[in-house]
Amino acid sequence: MICVCNKCGAEIQMNIQETVLEDEKENMVTEQYFVCLRCGARYTICIYDNYMRKRIAMRKRLSKSRYNRKRDRQLKEEMEIHFKELKIKYGRE
Repeated sequence: MICVCNKCGAEIQMNIQETVLEDEKENMVTEQYFVCLRCGARYTICIYDNYMRKRIAMRKRLSKSRYNRKRDRQLKEEMEIHFKELKIKYGRE
C-alpha cells in the first residue's frame, strides 16, 4: 500500500515494522509503524498491549458469532481512546 507523507509529500511504500516498547512479563507492549524514507517521519499504526489484544480478540469473536453492531462500535471506541493514551504515554503523538 502506498500513502503520501504529511511532512514532505513523498509517496511512501508502507513497509510495516514492529518494535517492542516494553517487555514486561505481564504485559508486552509492541508498536507497529512505518517510516518515510525521504524525511524520516514515523507513522504509528497501532500500539498493542494486553488491553488492546483482549479487545481485538473480543471483536473477532463477535464477528464470528451473532454480530452485535452496538457492542462492536463500543469496543472500537474503547480501543481508539486507549490507543490515543498509549501514543501519549510512549511519545508517539
